[in-house]
Amino acid sequence: MSDTGIYRSVASQVSAATRDYRALFLYAFPDLDSLVAASIAFEVLRRNNVDTFIVVEPVPPKILDQPSLLLGYPATIVDSIEDVKAPSALVGRGVRPQGLTRIPVVSGEDASIAVMTVTMLSELTVVGDPAVHAIAASYWRRLDRGRRGEFTGIEAQLVESLEAEGKVEGSLTLRLFRWFELDVEDSLEITVDPFLPGLTGRREHIEKMFSEDPRLRNARGRPLRLLSDETITLLASKLYDHLKASSRVQRRPSELIGYAYYSRLSPINDLRESAALLSCLGEVRPGALAGLALAPRQVMGWIHYLYYKRFFNEIVEFIDTAMAGALPDPKRIGKVRIVATSANTGCTGVVERQLQLLGLIASDVLLGVPGERGPKVMLETLALLMGYQRLVEALEKKCLHYEPPSLMGELDEEKCREL
Repeated sequence: MSDTGIYRSVASQVSAATRDYRALFLYAFPDLDSLVAASIAFEVLRRNNVDTFIVVEPVPPKILDQPSLLLGYPATIVDSIEDVKAPSALVGRGVRPQGLTRIPVVSGEDASIAVMTVTMLSELTVVGDPAVHAIAASYWRRLDRGRRGEFTGIEAQLVESLEAEGKVEGSLTLRLFRWFELDVEDSLEITVDPFLPGLTGRREHIEKMFSEDPRLRNARGRPLRLLSDETITLLASKLYDHLKASSRVQRRPSELIGYAYYSRLSPINDLRESAALLSCLGEVRPGALAGLALAPRQVMGWIHYLYYKRFFNEIVEFIDTAMAGALPDPKRIGKVRIVATSANTGCTGVVERQLQLLGLIASDVLLGVPGERGPKVMLETLALLMGYQRLVEALEKKCLHYEPPSLMGELDEEKCREL
């Protein structure tokens, strides 16, 4: 898929491990992107009769005495590796260190770990259907940054390849969840990215919007793909005006109008919707997220049922309540600011992101939900705001408590004062 060959040094280490050891340990940072990457690698390698093990830890071992592939850690982590006794490599974040490194590294800021892992594995074997899940991880990382919401760089290469294989289809459209299959009012009701206050989850308000504008009445009961361009443009304009009026910060038109991709291969076909559901899955059952590529229909079917049965209404109520001014003021714990709530949504990552996009919490503020020792936060966001090295220090000083394979950690306010 990639003609640059930059992934071959990592692929050669994986090849050496699978040839000489018939085994590989996958160490994944506790975030959605890295676990999806681990899931894909697990399925592909097991299919090729390689014993594969997934270990979810915020800090990988310093001595690699087993063949290992590190996923999702900063590229600079290679400087802390003390010894390498078996073929190992890193697919990481950030700028690759200059010069020779103890293990081969491929990394980047503008590509998901899952897509880079797929690209690396493609140097060795056919990845197949699991590659589709990497696009959901890219959506979660918000790498659809093109002017019209399209992917660029290596993400675009993967999408193009998947489209050529008939695994993914895309269109420039109004980016409502399941826009290609559900009636437009049903799509609007379930869309949480972007969350539209007063419309998402509020069917009566949606019906009122359609009934009050005679130009939209004929749109009801029909999916977006069957509506005229004029009707879609009108609806997009109304929704974007609503989004701007509801938000305290600037919003981008491509959040609503842009390219959207879906796959007929998954029980949750809309890959932007899948990103939200997989984030929730990673909170309530991270082990299932790790097994996504191995049993996609079972995993996605289960989280679809759980999400819409339990979490969706909680997300809507939480954000609508926050819109009414119910969030507590941020407080400082160690080096980070946090809004610590008394409610637990079960989908903290989704809620946190939409609160930030709406301007209800600042982009440098964490959302905390109740834990046993203190507020629980997403490790992905914590690492972004605190910096990876400080996150490691927080773990060492017991300011941050982590239980694998969770995507969240608990902050101990008293011990965090030392940082």
